[in-house]
Amino acid sequence: MKKLTTVAALTVGLLAQSVVFAGSNANNTVSVGSISGSGGFRDARSNSGSTESISCYLGTYVTTIGNTTTSNYISCSAVAASGASYYCYAYSPPETWVQMVAALNESSWLYFYGDSSHRCQGISSSQGSANL
Repeated sequence: MKKLTTVAALTVGLLAQSVVFAGSNANNTVSVGSISGSGGFRDARSNSGSTESISCYLGTYVTTIGNTTTSNYISCSAVAASGASYYCYAYSPPETWVQMVAALNESSWLYFYGDSSHRCQGISSSQGSANL
């Protein structure tokens, strides 16, 4: 009987835990380091009275006029509420970065970093309801 009571208590605890975290919202305010930026798209947009922003641009270009060979270009930037900012860019970035940037949306959280010359060294993102 004691074993059944313990199992029942654990089950109720697990159910209560899922209710507590249902609809949770991560704090994804924009943060800027000396060579990095991160934050949630939705949080940056809905932070009233703030100058926060975070974005990535994806474009395609040709190397010379008349050339039909195209290359991709990515630039990401972040501005924190304090006014601190950082951006980085990449000509001919890895295809995984292109796919990741193309998939960014309002449920995205983005982290990017580069070097002191603003060349991107890495990009990470996640999508999820906690980012909304």
